[in-house]
Amino acid sequence: MGRAESRPRERHGRLSFGARRPAAPPPPASSPPPFRFRPARLARAWRAGVCALGALAAALVLLLGAVPALGDDGHEGPEGHVHFTVRSCERCPPPPTGYAAPGPGVGEITLTWQWSSVSGKPDVTSWDLFWGRAGTVGRTWRQLGNAARSAKVSGLSGATKYEVNIRGSSGAGFRTFAQSILKPLAVKADAGEDVTVRAGERVELDGTGSRAASGVTPSYAWTQTAGPAVTLDDATSATPAFTAPSVSSSTDLTFSLTDGDATLVRTTDTVTVTVLPSRVVGAKVDGKTLTVTFDSALKTTSRPAGSAFTVTATKTGSIRTIRGTGSSVAISGRTVTAALESAVTADERLTVRFDQPTSGPVLEDGSGNALPNFANRRAGNAGDKAVPRFVSATANGTTMTITFSEALDESVPQAGSLAPFRIQGSSSLSARPVSYAIDGDTVTLTSHANNAVRHDHGQTVTVQYLRP
Repeated sequence: MGRAESRPRERHGRLSFGARRPAAPPPPASSPPPFRFRPARLARAWRAGVCALGALAAALVLLLGAVPALGDDGHEGPEGHVHFTVRSCERCPPPPTGYAAPGPGVGEITLTWQWSSVSGKPDVTSWDLFWGRAGTVGRTWRQLGNAARSAKVSGLSGATKYEVNIRGSSGAGFRTFAQSILKPLAVKADAGEDVTVRAGERVELDGTGSRAASGVTPSYAWTQTAGPAVTLDDATSATPAFTAPSVSSSTDLTFSLTDGDATLVRTTDTVTVTVLPSRVVGAKVDGKTLTVTFDSALKTTSRPAGSAFTVTATKTGSIRTIRGTGSSVAISGRTVTAALESAVTADERLTVRFDQPTSGPVLEDGSGNALPNFANRRAGNAGDKAVPRFVSATANGTTMTITFSEALDESVPQAGSLAPFRIQGSSSLSARPVSYAIDGDTVTLTSHANNAVRHDHGQTVTVQYLRP
């Protein structure tokens, strides 16, 4: 009987054999193994990639000599501090806290920071300073040392914004960065020294001491901030001028100066002009004529009656009052002339009093302001030919006051007349005064601060005057 032949038969669209299915052949050697999800292996790969990126970024920083731009995190202004934007990492030293600010000098930026160690973090072993124009690649670098807590960048262009950075490095090479973006101080205003003037005088402000950084042409913007309003002849000039207003008492006028370019970092400075009212600088009686001289021109169309003036004449055993007469006084420039009801004698010492009339014309300065009353003003006696005698002198610091036996002529110009005076002391003090002022029968000498009289040194001071 022959062996039965196994024949294939179709079942559900597939060939099936009645015999036992043979084992599947092994997969080819080139086929990839089946995928298995392993979280630990994926985490290690992620950390390795992050470290590689960090190393690449650090290499780029060192290659370019700069830190990456971190953005502006503050404001600009002459006193505005731009606080640091910081960047650190897990293994880096703790970042510093602080700020950058324009100045203090023109073309300068100053950085100030604080830093403290933190447990588990490396310490900063050195600080480095980087700076350059914002938005550019190149940077200038300077090493500061680990104890530094401030740094200054100088020689910057006043119209340019800069990126300034400090970098703290640890011994292991990890670094923390702090950055600010700002402009340096471009213009430092200087409004000049405070001055004292008399009403009616021409006053010139002085801003020529202002300083500007490189790349900046200074401009000027003057503003009056206090006192009676005046008009500057050119508020954009370095040296604007105005006429001191008439005042009835000492009055301060304040002016501020800044640069006219608001896009620059600039400072503001102020100056005070003290205006004193017009005053008498001399009085003299010649017989029946009284002449009073003021320190500024008077209004010639406002002439009070002569009775506004009174002269008191004193001599041994007697005092008499001599009144002014006439419907009006004579005015010429700074001088008032009034007739007296009787003449003075050569041996009389004289004082003058002035009282503004309660009705009718009053005595006014050139701007039309009524002058203040005065009394007990020493007046010279033209009939007295005796030379004024020295009476006493006192010294206090840089000031010496000398009293004479009679009123002096205050209208004499002071220019070139300091040479006859010399102040000497028992120590090394020997100097000529730098200025003097006459007030009736007194002369006040002012010396340089280096020649001040020191009472605690027990100095004996003498003053010498030799008539030219």
